[in-house]
Amino acid sequence: MRELGIRVWVGALLLTAAALGQAPGGFVTVTVIKVKPEKRSDFEAIVKKMVDAHRKNAGDRWLTSTPVIGEGFTYYFSSLRQDYAEIEGGHLAFIGAMLKSYGQAGVTRMFQDFDACTINVRSELRRRRPDLSAPLDAAAMAKAIGESRWVRTNVTRLRQGRLTEYLAQVETLLKTLRANPPSQPPRTVNLVSQLVAGQQGQYVYQTSLAKSMADLGPLRPQQPGTGPPPSVQEFLKATRDMVLSNEVMINRWVPELSNPPDDVAAAAPDFWRPKAAVSAKPKPSGD
Repeated sequence: MRELGIRVWVGALLLTAAALGQAPGGFVTVTVIKVKPEKRSDFEAIVKKMVDAHRKNAGDRWLTSTPVIGEGFTYYFSSLRQDYAEIEGGHLAFIGAMLKSYGQAGVTRMFQDFDACTINVRSELRRRRPDLSAPLDAAAMAKAIGESRWVRTNVTRLRQGRLTEYLAQVETLLKTLRANPPSQPPRTVNLVSQLVAGQQGQYVYQTSLAKSMADLGPLRPQQPGTGPPPSVQEFLKATRDMVLSNEVMINRWVPELSNPPDDVAAAAPDFWRPKAAVSAKPKPSGD
C-alpha cells in the first residue's frame, strides 16, 4: 500500500512539474467526521439544515466530500483560509448564521442530534504549499475547484523529524521533471499541503482535482517491463526510509452538503447550487 501511494504521489508530481509556479498561500481547515451507518440519512438532513442557515445568513463557506474509494460513512468538510484571523472569522460566521436561523435552543438541540449521529470528529489545520502545487492564481483556483467533481488525496505519513528532508527531495524531483515536462497536458489540478495541527505525526497531503474519475488515471498505460524514469527511481530510493505509510482515497463532492464560495459556485452553478424543480400545477379536470 505504501509503494502504491508513493507512485500515485509521484504521478501527480509529473503533472505538476509541467508548469511549476506560485499558487495562493494560506491554509486549509478540514473537519473529518465518521458517521454511524444507521444515522447517515439523519446526519445529512442536519447538515442540509446547516447549509440552508448559512446560505440565508451569509455564513461560513465550505465544501463537503465523501469517499467512493476509502473509509465509508466518512465526510470531509474543507475550507480555504488565508490566515489565522480568517480561521477565527469562519468560526464566528458559522455560529452567527446558526443562531440567526434557529436560536440558541434550536442550535443546542441540533448539535445534540448531530453528536448522536457521529462516531468521532477530528479537525485538521493544513498549510498550503504553493511552491509544490499547480501554478494557479485565486481566480483559476476557484474555477478548478468549481469544475471538479472528484478529489483524490494521497496522505503520506513521515517518520518524526523527516518532513523538511522529504519536502526537499520533492522539490528536487519537481525541478528535474520540470526540465522535461510531459508532452500531454495534465488532466488534473494537483495541490500539496502539510499538517500544522490536528493529529499526531508529520503528514503531507497531495490532492488531485479531476472533472471525471477517468482523469485520475495515467495519461498513457505503462508498458510491461518498464519502470519509472531514473529521477523518480532516485526519489523513491531517497525517501524510502522517511515514509511510514501512504493512504490513497478518492472522494466525490457533495454539493447539497456544501456552501461553496461564490467564485467556486460560479464555475458550475447547476452543480453547486441547482435550482429546485418547480412542479407543474395540475390542470382542472373538465366536466
